Amino acid sequence: MLQTNRKLNQLFLAAVFLVLVETLSNPNVEAKTVNNFQQLTTSSVIAATPAWQEFSSSEGKFSVLFPNGKVEEVSPPENSNSSGVKSLKMHAVNGDKNAFIVGYADFGIDVSQAPPGELIDAFLEGMLENESKLLSQKNIQFEEYPGKEVKVKDEKNGTIYNTRFFLIGHKIYFMMVGSIETPEVSDTQKFFNSFHLIK
Repeated sequence: MLQTNRKLNQLFLAAVFLVLVETLSNPNVEAKTVNNFQQLTTSSVIAATPAWQEFSSSEGKFSVLFPNGKVEEVSPPENSNSSGVKSLKMHAVNGDKNAFIVGYADFGIDVSQAPPGELIDAFLEGMLENESKLLSQKNIQFEEYPGKEVKVKDEKNGTIYNTRFFLIGHKIYFMMVGSIETPEVSDTQKFFNSFHLIK
């Protein structure tokens, strides 16, 4: 039974990652540029520093720092939705060399009986099923929640994804910095370390 649950969870988590990759590479992805941040009913953006801006989502209950740029609310292609994903929310800033993405996915399946570490490992396994090569990984802890920080290379297009993901209840939160070159370590870490949960 445990192995069956593991496979189902792995397939679900792999689907989430595939949606993320398709969102970055698919020209048909729907992206709404937010020029007037007051237009967002559940999110807001305020100035943090001249080079970075704070983005907060009241719906997702988190805040994060983005590099200055147009924040886009990204919707995945319609045919990419997995039956295991109850909802998927993403926001991104695309720069000249890097794309910064933050978001979360709600599980559409019951994962309460599965050990958190097993789900985290399954997510990583799912990432590597899509012609991707694992360059590095390490276990991380966000507050009391388990997660991983990984670097993965998409062998099809050469894109390198620095990714953090962690499991909080029935949500998996993720942050990605994607680039055809190695992203600046300082920018990546600033983005990753700026993530906070809000009430």
